[in-house]
Amino acid sequence: METTVGIQDAYSYAVWPMFALVAVIVGLILAFFIAVLVKKLITNRKPKKPKIVKPQTVNLLKLKSECFMDLDVISRKLVEEKITLRDAYQLTSARVRKFVNQATGINVQNYTLEEIQTLRIPQLEELIKDYYSPEFAWNSVGDFAESMEKTKRVIEQWK
Repeated sequence: METTVGIQDAYSYAVWPMFALVAVIVGLILAFFIAVLVKKLITNRKPKKPKIVKPQTVNLLKLKSECFMDLDVISRKLVEEKITLRDAYQLTSARVRKFVNQATGINVQNYTLEEIQTLRIPQLEELIKDYYSPEFAWNSVGDFAESMEKTKRVIEQWK
């Protein structure tokens, strides 16, 4: 007995349009998530408003003298070649940031220069700008004695 029904080719079914539809839907979902991720990254790049915690009574003279002693140690280590110029600038930056934190309650230890600029403390901004190039350059070049004098002046005049 002969049948008139034959086997159809695999391509005769409407499978490819379904694949195309699924691909378009997946593409739209992926584009949505990428757009959300990019938007979050862009909004996170804006400097955050600093959280200022008022320190309890601060003995500014004591803080200044401690800072001067630490800065002298850094200078002495550089002269004795126990540390590199880059290390000296990094240690000085860290010490100045610690002083500002102790004196004002603003936690500037991990702030970028852009975030420091939002604080509106021009003396600190100027010092950190001076430190940035020798701190992060491939080959550190800078006049550390001049930077140290400027740093000590800023600390001395701090109110």
